[in-house]
Amino acid sequence: MALVWEGDTPDPGVLDHETGHLFGLPDLYLDPAPAGASGDPDPTALVGDWDVMADQSATAPEPLAWNKWKLGWLAPGQVDCVTGPGTTRHTLTPTEVPGGTKLVVVRRSATEAYAVEARGRYGNDRAMCSPGVLLYHVRTDVDALRGPVDVRDAHPATPGCARSREPAMADATLRPGDTYTTSTDDGTSRIAVTVNG
Repeated sequence: MALVWEGDTPDPGVLDHETGHLFGLPDLYLDPAPAGASGDPDPTALVGDWDVMADQSATAPEPLAWNKWKLGWLAPGQVDCVTGPGTTRHTLTPTEVPGGTKLVVVRRSATEAYAVEARGRYGNDRAMCSPGVLLYHVRTDVDALRGPVDVRDAHPATPGCARSREPAMADATLRPGDTYTTSTDDGTSRIAVTVNG
């Protein structure tokens, strides 16, 4: 049971967030806040509005597919794991739509992976600003409040979406024709994600 005491009208996002902790999910916001920010934790620094564990007032609060996988909410056939070099092709469906592949995990090491999922305007995400394919970096050796998940912004130079708590991150998704390329710190390997349609 999760109990939340609030003096104002209860916020279902707060209840969802705190229940996520009961299930073992970490906070995905940064605390302390980054230098130059207000004294409050910055709930949107690395994940934006893309998970209720980052921002309980998010425009796209559906849990990341990675978190759903950790909780056993995705069937084994709904997750594609990429463990070696090469080119692979995957067809993704949003996690709130029945059937299909929900998550692609590109393993980098025992504690590091990239995750790819589709997000659409369904259910909890119906108010999202920019449907598309979300790419994020996951580190299992990084604690809550320190950035275990880092969403990669496919459109960092755009203003994003004004109704989002973190407008610049609201359009982080890749859309058809977009490619996002990552590389390791030493530049020896890379991951490129291209959205074909």
